[in-house]
Amino acid sequence: MKYLAVVLSVLAVGGVGSWLTNQGLSWYNQANIPSFAPGGGVIGTVWTVIYILSAISLILWLSQKSKGQSHSAVVWWFVVNGILNAGWSYLFFFKQQVGLAIVEMLVLEVTVLVLISLMWKRVRWSAILLIPYALWVAFATYLAYSFWVLNK
Repeated sequence: MKYLAVVLSVLAVGGVGSWLTNQGLSWYNQANIPSFAPGGGVIGTVWTVIYILSAISLILWLSQKSKGQSHSAVVWWFVVNGILNAGWSYLFFFKQQVGLAIVEMLVLEVTVLVLISLMWKRVRWSAILLIPYALWVAFATYLAYSFWVLNK
């Protein structure tokens, strides 16, 4: 049952983020977009892979036999991360608050790095599966910053 909750939660975060993104796509597409920005199909595929890897990461974490203090901390950080993940789409696409979205993305990146560090010693594969997420958020933050500079 807890694994189903993980999958449903990840689907909810992805669904909300996708819906919020779609609300602002016409605004985004009319703006000056950095030349290195990947197309929507690439972005959608990358996020799908990241959501799948995140779900597997958390399921591996929850599969541990012994549960220490860090067990619930990881779950809490995943919840915060999911809220921030959808919140990025809300700020950037839905509200078109690019500067605020960039700050929020930096906090999102911190949550991914905290998750990786909390998981590293006990379930290394859970941590490794989040590395693409950390790399993508760093890239997306730079992309958003470049978008902001082009559209000031």
